[in-house]
Amino acid sequence: NWTPAIAFGGGSTGLTYAARAGRYIRIGKMIFASAYILLSAKGSSTGTARIAGLPAAHAATISSVATIMWYQMLTNLVQMNGLVDTGATTVTLYGYTSASASYTSMTHADFANNSLIQMTVMYEAA
Repeated sequence: NWTPAIAFGGGSTGLTYAARAGRYIRIGKMIFASAYILLSAKGSSTGTARIAGLPAAHAATISSVATIMWYQMLTNLVQMNGLVDTGATTVTLYGYTSASASYTSMTHADFANNSLIQMTVMYEAA
């Protein structure tokens, strides 16, 4: 098990969870992880949204994309993805607001007090 967290700009002032859980399996250097995060208050920190606390740092050799399901976001999204940060235990969240738009980093402004994020990811550990 692991405990996923959300941070905005690296901070989590006033952020609280209604529920959160994480599971992972490690096979050699490969990590297969899933997370469930339900907020009860998004707090007052601002900046780029990241899921923190992955069970191992990501290797610098390849990029890994997380698949994300969401509910109760303030931004009307078409798609949300995550990119595992190289050399870190975090996933930066990106959102698409229309089928033809490029993606942008998610921030505190995209989240509601009751936002739900479910994530699955596979990546190579450092």
